[in-house]
Amino acid sequence: MPKIVRMVVEVIEDLCTGCNLCSRVCPTAAFTLRDRLPSEAGTSRMIVELDHSACYNAQRCLEVCPHEALLMKELDEPFLVGADIHAADQAAIEALCAKTGIPSAAPVCPCTGTTMGELAAAILQGANTPEKLSLATGVRTGCSELCMHPVLVILAAAGHADAPKYPKGYQWYAAAPSLFQHVGADGKLPQALKDKYPEYRLDEEIADLGRLRALSAIQIPANDEAGESK
Repeated sequence: MPKIVRMVVEVIEDLCTGCNLCSRVCPTAAFTLRDRLPSEAGTSRMIVELDHSACYNAQRCLEVCPHEALLMKELDEPFLVGADIHAADQAAIEALCAKTGIPSAAPVCPCTGTTMGELAAAILQGANTPEKLSLATGVRTGCSELCMHPVLVILAAAGHADAPKYPKGYQWYAAAPSLFQHVGADGKLPQALKDKYPEYRLDEEIADLGRLRALSAIQIPANDEAGESK
């Protein structure tokens, strides 16, 4: 589901001290710290510069700026952010989502409505870090609190578990432990794990997960059909 970006941040030059806190929480890495130009108002040596095309109105920067040097500016022409799920191979999308245990139709970002299938499509089209996934789909540009887990899980499933952590960022947190991480290629859990936790009836949990995935599966229409749907 595309996100509509209606506002972007504006830097108030004379109030910015170059503390760089904004860049450390921005999910799309839209800020860059640089030397202040002689023509720019303000007294600090450094100032942040914003890439407006990468600002998706997450507003995490507003929450951390200690000097009120940022404000939101309404756009004359709002724009949409979202991955085209039909531009990637549908079988590849389903296969990648299956590795995570999360159905392709499942919404993984409550704020933007981004689905796991959209994340998979973006990865198949070249996104290989959380920041690039955010730019491609809008994921993590709402509350930025609930959707890091599926982002890291699907990146790992695609072979990008070693993606370098954004070096100046605070916006990452680790993926939560998941039962599905222990499922082998045969679709079964290790016997040692089941023996260690018999009270959890893990085989039943895996079976329930399979049924949930089957119930959540949807048929993605072709491009021409999608344009005709209401």
